[in-house]
Amino acid sequence: MGFPSPARDYVERPFRIDELPGIDTSVRVHDFPGGFAIIKPVSQAKIGDTLLVSNCGSIEFVRLSVKGLVMPDGECIAGEQMEGVEVLGRVIYQVLDFTDGAGPV
Repeated sequence: MGFPSPARDYVERPFRIDELPGIDTSVRVHDFPGGFAIIKPVSQAKIGDTLLVSNCGSIEFVRLSVKGLVMPDGECIAGEQMEGVEVLGRVIYQVLDFTDGAGPV
């Protein structure tokens, strides 16, 4: 038979989304430049949730606050400004790709 190699403990396995906690059949994966987001459909969002939205044709990550949606540039949109905003889902994971060498040093 032989001796089992201890190197097997250090072999990297491919990343699998279904091994992350909280993943079920309702989640969706959305690709964006530099990675992807795993989102769940949301019927009621809580303050502080990160949402993936379509805002006038562009896809953006926003944070829900008491006053409205806080955009990545810090601008808060609310009221009539939200007419062109479609909520795609609540972000449960955001996976960034650092293999291209453009990550922080």
